[in-house]
Amino acid sequence: FTRTFDIDNVTNVSDCSVRARSLAGVNEEGQGAYSRSSESVTIKDPYDVPTQPGPIDINELTDTSCILSWKPPIRDNGSAIIEYIIEQRFKTDPSFIRIETVTPITECFHKIEDLLTNGEYEFRVAARNQAGLSAYSQTERSVVIRAPRQRISPRIVKFSNQTMNGGSQGRIEATIIGSPEPEIIWYKGGRKLPLTTGRYTSSLAQGVLVLYIKEVQENDAGQYTLEIQNEFGSDSKQIQVTVLATPKLEFDSKYRKQIIVDVNSSVRIPFTFTGSPKPELIINRADESKDNHAILDLFENSGTFLLRQTTRQDTGIYRVQATNECGTATSRLDILVQTVPSPPGGPLQVTASGKDYVSLAWHTCPDDGGSELVSYIIEKREENKSIWTKVANIRPTNTTYTCTGLLDQTSYVFRILAENDIGVSEPLELEHSVMAKLPYERPGPPIGPIKIDSIIQTGCTLTWLPATDDGGAKITGYIIEGKDVNRQSWTQLESVPASETTVDIRQLKEDATYIFRIMSKNIVGLSQSIESESVTLKRPKTVPQAP
Repeated sequence: FTRTFDIDNVTNVSDCSVRARSLAGVNEEGQGAYSRSSESVTIKDPYDVPTQPGPIDINELTDTSCILSWKPPIRDNGSAIIEYIIEQRFKTDPSFIRIETVTPITECFHKIEDLLTNGEYEFRVAARNQAGLSAYSQTERSVVIRAPRQRISPRIVKFSNQTMNGGSQGRIEATIIGSPEPEIIWYKGGRKLPLTTGRYTSSLAQGVLVLYIKEVQENDAGQYTLEIQNEFGSDSKQIQVTVLATPKLEFDSKYRKQIIVDVNSSVRIPFTFTGSPKPELIINRADESKDNHAILDLFENSGTFLLRQTTRQDTGIYRVQATNECGTATSRLDILVQTVPSPPGGPLQVTASGKDYVSLAWHTCPDDGGSELVSYIIEKREENKSIWTKVANIRPTNTTYTCTGLLDQTSYVFRILAENDIGVSEPLELEHSVMAKLPYERPGPPIGPIKIDSIIQTGCTLTWLPATDDGGAKITGYIIEGKDVNRQSWTQLESVPASETTVDIRQLKEDATYIFRIMSKNIVGLSQSIESESVTLKRPKTVPQAP
């Protein structure tokens, strides 16, 4: 008879070869002899993995989905296909990811959803049977997830002139149509705008095209051209962009300080200005009461502040203003025109004098010439001479001075000059000469007429009234002189104190005829004289004595 045995779990490696050893029978008496060994037998499944599925087709493409279809494997190799495995990846990704499904994919098509619009994908499909997974069949090229577009020639529907504010983000907007989506090129003034630098960016959504400009500047104003094109045509339009910007004035930093120039020179200060619309520029003075000789020489976006043949009157604050509809910008220029000082303030006065000195006084300079005074210079000359001599240099805080060492009874002319770092002013001169002398005058003469009394043969008595003008100094006395009418010279006969106005004259020549004169005296000297009438000295007539 024949017995059959099933041998399981021979090995866990498929397609291996085994050889059965011999068999022996066993009964209650024991084990019999072994049979002869069998030939080798190969252990394997009776089927294999399928061949790979056919090429993949993409159908019903939308913005977020597509349907994959493929042909089944040519051979299932003895085992029916259980399911299909689909994997996907972005074109730039290194590995595929399996698409999980609720139920196994058994048909040769499958809809894949929730894809990224405009994403570029690759897909692959494998078949699985009882033996395992086939090789993958992969799409020949990447697929862009996007619904097929209507074929429309590009056209710019709306594109109009626009206005922007300087310093803000600019936005130039246009409405366009075209399918496929047209290529977009922006130009400004004929120059293609670079959309990769970060200053210009462009976006398109639902037919609205926007060009963004980062931090709009004045030079962003001008003509812009939009050009769009696809395989079915092209279109272009131009607009004018206006930029509104508050004016700005830019001067070199060195002009922020006071600008010092010499008299009769020219001042040229360059500057730049911006603003849109282009601003109007004017120049005025902070002190509107002063004449404005400054002008502005203007170019496209620059200018020059001009002040020609400067004078001291041009010193002051100037304001350059730029104005447009957005506002006003102002810059301040401080101009100092320097020259020698003006003459010291007059009049030059004599406040005191003596026989060897003269004291002077004046006022400060009305204008220091734009440079601090260094000193006052005092000069003198004798009235009858033309050469000036320096007397002294004194501090500019002093406006009085006493000139000493003068010659008594000598007339002098004085003048004062002011000095600064630039030079010396014109002089302030004394209007008339002044004599170095005591500060008093000779007294006025006594008051006449002279009364002559008590005439005798050798003398007489003179009487007068006191002088009314003492010359500024107390009268110290009176001098009495006399002379014979037949002589030329006078002789002092007497002197009396100021308190006396009568004098007795004696010891004159008998029977001579005299004339007398009297003069007042003070510390300065003698006054003019008053003269008497002539008188003849003789014995007075008397009654004869008794016999």
